[in-house]
Amino acid sequence: MPLPFNDSKFLDRQDSAQFFSQLLNKMPTASRHPKLTPEEVNQYYDRLHIPQEQRIYDVSVHSPQDAFDNLASLQRQHLAWVPFENLLIHYSRSRQISLHPEDLFKKIVQTPGRGGYCMENNALFAMLLRTLGYKIRSCGARTHNGEAFGAWSHQVILVTIGDEVFVTDVGYGANNIVVPLSLQKAGEVVNAIHQESIRIIRTSLDGNEDPDPNQKVWAFQHRLNPDNTWRNCYCFTELEFWPEDFEVMNISTSQSPRRFFTHRAFCTKMILDESGKKIVGRLTLQTEIKRSVNGKSEVIKEFKSEDDRLAALKEFFDIEFSKSDAGSIIGTVAEIKAP
Repeated sequence: MPLPFNDSKFLDRQDSAQFFSQLLNKMPTASRHPKLTPEEVNQYYDRLHIPQEQRIYDVSVHSPQDAFDNLASLQRQHLAWVPFENLLIHYSRSRQISLHPEDLFKKIVQTPGRGGYCMENNALFAMLLRTLGYKIRSCGARTHNGEAFGAWSHQVILVTIGDEVFVTDVGYGANNIVVPLSLQKAGEVVNAIHQESIRIIRTSLDGNEDPDPNQKVWAFQHRLNPDNTWRNCYCFTELEFWPEDFEVMNISTSQSPRRFFTHRAFCTKMILDESGKKIVGRLTLQTEIKRSVNGKSEVIKEFKSEDDRLAALKEFFDIEFSKSDAGSIIGTVAEIKAP
């Protein structure tokens, strides 16, 4: 991203705080609380494969239970039809991820098969929920790398329904929350896919300098089966993050060579059962295409070249790139090099 200043000596004269303050003022952030038009809501519903008779346009006239059921349905459909993917970083000439509402809607709703990573999918989903009348706030989260929690790099949505606050998320990938979880029921074990379980707990972070026990976060945890241990996925607070906050997070997450997003191209979505009411598996693409349903996994195909991966993206996700964009991964660390 080019610096928004003409003075080449700017960084020699100004401290970093002022630099980032001016940088943020140049960012293309839209309204802090954007909404969709009625036409866009229907296009979104089409994208989520929601039948006309099941479409709700104003949750305020519905009971808390109906509002929750609708939220759970929207989340399930989103996970099944809008993939978690970072393909724009690898299959485009710009390699720039925009969080502008118009760009997100065009990419995810109006482009066949496309999705995005956490800050794209959840930002757009938040717009839909806000438009439907849900009381929401977007919050930042720290992801866990298997050893420790890292920096702010993820986005979740808190939704207040009646007397309860639920966390919902459509942008975490294979181990995503599959149903909204209530903060008022922390510790409750919820069935996920097959024998997998999920929960949220209230906890402190080991890495804090100040051991004050009041410094607590919510942690989302996942367990493969009842015999396995719980694994931290991410933690979050109830502090509302603004679009400017996510812009900063987006630059780091999508551009830093230290982030795995810039090293690997991937695409994953959930699989529904025949009734379309239950998530039973995942379809995941990286250097192979793998299907996992009801605890059983199969590698459909291992890719030997970029042509193999591009063909699988078209066949299984309905994602297709122009020749220019398809070729932009050549020569990068994420390329699958033919033998």
